[in-house]
Amino acid sequence: MLDNRGSAIIMSIFLLLIVGTLSTAFLIVNNSNLRLSSNSAAATQAFYAAEGGSNFLDLYLNKFYHDKIAGKSIFSADEIKPELDLMLAELNQKNLTLDNYNLSYSYQPDENYQKNNLYLFKVNAKHGLRSKTISIQYKIDHLIDYFRFSRFANKINISNSYFQDVDRHSFGTAEKRYYNWSPYSNYSLGDLVVYNNQVYISNSDYNPGEAVEPGQQDWQKNWTLDISYQPWDREQSYAKDQIVIRNNDLYLSLSNNNQSTPGRSSSWQLAQPDLVTETNLSRDNVEYGLTSLPNKDDYDYQEKIVAEFKTRLASEGGYTYQDTEPDTTKYNTWSNKVYRTGSEVINNGKVYKAIREKWSLFWRVAQPEPGVGSNWGYYWQLEDAVYNFFNDDTDYEANYILIDGDFNPTESEIKYFDKPNDQVLHILIDGEIKPAAEVSLRGRANIIIYTTADLVSFEAGHITMPWESEINLAYFAPFATYTSNNFRGGYASSMVFNEINLNNERISSVTTYSDDNPLRGSIDPGIAELTRIHGNPNFEIDKTGPVRLIWND
Repeated sequence: MLDNRGSAIIMSIFLLLIVGTLSTAFLIVNNSNLRLSSNSAAATQAFYAAEGGSNFLDLYLNKFYHDKIAGKSIFSADEIKPELDLMLAELNQKNLTLDNYNLSYSYQPDENYQKNNLYLFKVNAKHGLRSKTISIQYKIDHLIDYFRFSRFANKINISNSYFQDVDRHSFGTAEKRYYNWSPYSNYSLGDLVVYNNQVYISNSDYNPGEAVEPGQQDWQKNWTLDISYQPWDREQSYAKDQIVIRNNDLYLSLSNNNQSTPGRSSSWQLAQPDLVTETNLSRDNVEYGLTSLPNKDDYDYQEKIVAEFKTRLASEGGYTYQDTEPDTTKYNTWSNKVYRTGSEVINNGKVYKAIREKWSLFWRVAQPEPGVGSNWGYYWQLEDAVYNFFNDDTDYEANYILIDGDFNPTESEIKYFDKPNDQVLHILIDGEIKPAAEVSLRGRANIIIYTTADLVSFEAGHITMPWESEINLAYFAPFATYTSNNFRGGYASSMVFNEINLNNERISSVTTYSDDNPLRGSIDPGIAELTRIHGNPNFEIDKTGPVRLIWND
């Protein structure tokens, strides 16, 4: 009996030891799980804090870019980097926190950043001993395609012109060049060929005989069918600017409700670009098929340009030039008599100034009626917006000028600008540009001339600058047809027009796509924003700014 009691006691003690051991083990495991769970939650919290900091960096970097870089003549990596240094200092001075985690930022340019525009940013979220770092690689460059070329237009026609040192960035056109299919031709990626009244797009680069004949077995390996071009159908009518194919040629409709036969009617024209054939330029000198410019009928675009420009004038300061008001209390009405030089009169609701003397009994201005007849402009000057612009000796501090009217001076004029650090001067001419004399721009500034007009004509006069001038001149005229004849003076570093027609012109290339040209990308950012949405809300003509490439935690 004693033995049984002793055994029971021993067994009870043994069971207690087992239960105690298991309980201890359970507590240890449970505490370990709690610590692991806590650590995992802390790591997750740190991760989300760092991710939130990276999303904020996206927003901040994009806003900083558009405020400090876009439209400010900053166009090279060596100029962008100091701006990024300033941005980083500003960002870290904000002492940002998220869920009690302190956020800090750093970045390192790629060793070849001057060419690839790559920058590695790091976002660190830290709370006590807990921290998490996320690395993000951005591509940050500034290459607005509109000013990538010396001359860019939807259509370019050139004849009898002299070319000197024309480089591959001299001409860009929205016209797409196409070729008739041949097994003996070379083809490059993106080339358009026409075969059996269908248009095919080359999927790669091919030597003669390498590409499968379009439409034959397995042709999809080499070609993509472009269904946007349809064969002409005699039963259909076509809208203006619509393109059809007939007899393996592409034709552009020149009128609405067009039911005539392409090739047999003046209502059609061949859609093939003629730039190369007329000028003997090689294909390397011309880039085809670029994004077309906005159409003037798109969402009241012309009015929006003027409205955006006036917004800039109000917010950033600027100058507006308009026609002189015909105040009868200030000016006398013209009558048929002689006038002293400098006399101002009103005629037909406009103000004119006498500008030339002619011999009579005294030195006086002759009597032709201002604004009437063929020779009034020899003696009288219309005091319009252009006259007021050229006769204003203001030292321009602001960077925006609005000329509310046609730009058609009849007298040779010289206008001087002196902007610090070669800043960009934006000039909107809300009217046609048709000078009848030479206008010379001199001094130090980068000038972009905008116009909403349909015509820029240098047939009777020009806007020039001396060859030795440091000034750079560009035109942004997306609706205008540019015409010129026998133009020899000055140069324009960039032209953006709906259509360019050059005849008897000396064309010298200027550096348009390099660090030497401070106009690259200098279009007003508000107007650039308008161009991004024509035809496609998601399209971005400004292929620039911070683009997130690689994201690592």
